[in-house]
Amino acid sequence: MTVSFFPMKKIEIIIERFQLKKAIKLLDSAGAVGYTVINSVDGKGTHGLREESVTMLDVIQNAMIISVVKEETALEIIEGIQDLFETYSGVVYVSDVQVLRREHFEK
Repeated sequence: MTVSFFPMKKIEIIIERFQLKKAIKLLDSAGAVGYTVINSVDGKGTHGLREESVTMLDVIQNAMIISVVKEETALEIIEGIQDLFETYSGVVYVSDVQVLRREHFEK
């Protein structure tokens, strides 16, 4: 049996949680077929330490969105997400990945 892999891009977006709906809308409009959201992402970056707390507001909690898309879709998402980062914290990682079942990642 021959296994075929197909090249795609994995985008990982870490944003302030109250911006999550805007980011998801951007992924949908760019053509991402699916994504995974992880709420309350802890870590340390240029804006200091972010940890989940019962008393923290959405304004200072982070979330992560992970999606696997075609390269042109990734570029559209990256261009759109930059607007959110002009005012708020965030980071985007883009990786080359190989997938089976390409049809699960394309419209």
